[in-house]
Amino acid sequence: MTSKDLNSASLWHFAIGGLETERDVLEMAAAIRLQRLTAFPTQEQLTANLNSPFVAGIVGHYGQDRITHQLVVEAKNFGDFEYICDAVRAILAGLRVRTQSELFCPAVCNQPWDQIGNTSQSNTPCIAARFEPHVYSLDLGEPSPIDVDDMVWVKNNLSKVLELNKQTRFNIALDALCSYLHTERDRMKAAQLWVGIEAIFEVQFEISYRLPILAALMLQPRGPGCKVLRDQIKKLYNDRSKAIHGQEFKNAKEHVHEVRKLLARLLTKIIEDGRLPSKEDLDDLVLMPTQVAEKDGK
Repeated sequence: MTSKDLNSASLWHFAIGGLETERDVLEMAAAIRLQRLTAFPTQEQLTANLNSPFVAGIVGHYGQDRITHQLVVEAKNFGDFEYICDAVRAILAGLRVRTQSELFCPAVCNQPWDQIGNTSQSNTPCIAARFEPHVYSLDLGEPSPIDVDDMVWVKNNLSKVLELNKQTRFNIALDALCSYLHTERDRMKAAQLWVGIEAIFEVQFEISYRLPILAALMLQPRGPGCKVLRDQIKKLYNDRSKAIHGQEFKNAKEHVHEVRKLLARLLTKIIEDGRLPSKEDLDDLVLMPTQVAEKDGK
């Protein structure tokens, strides 16, 4: 497949799983919409109509029970295929942060996924390519509901995600949230998610004490509620040590779920603020709470 092939399509259809919508179509912008699939091709149809047997196998492996939607992008509004893919990665990242969902996107095609194998289709094979790596763990959670407000949030914050992602600390944190499902073991999932959280705060000393305090202060106004959240995060971090150091790790799936929610909340805060907290910002959270509160209130 050549770059000319990839840049010749007028529409790209990114296969999506792990979400549900009340509406058949949710528009994020004039050139981007999330659609519920009305049908799903058989393995035979995928193999016969896609130019890539590898992609046909991946999509068929997930099947219609998991791939339920497609993100449709009008190519003419974006330019080349590489730029479209960068934009879609940012959109999916935004949806993961906003909804804390386990959505995945294994492949992209220049034809609608629910029309592959349609008798009215031409004899030319559909152009298809793998998008995200295969999710090894198929023991995914329930599909996350996504509504109009979620799409609006992603649209309004998309430029912030793209800009913040140029910073290494944010990139590590966002990548941890978006790719932790690509490992099979819960211990490794937990480790990856904690790498993302630790990247945000850059804490190198007294981590088990300082990180829970900073995370709680970042998410909750100082007071009883903040103390409760600090204690919850501290307990999670203690369990993290068990996972990392090979000790007995009970309730691993629940731990992964809670750490994923924590990382998503932290990223939401950073994205909405439009900035990654500096070392000075983090010091101010602890040492100058009044000034930080006044700054946030402006």
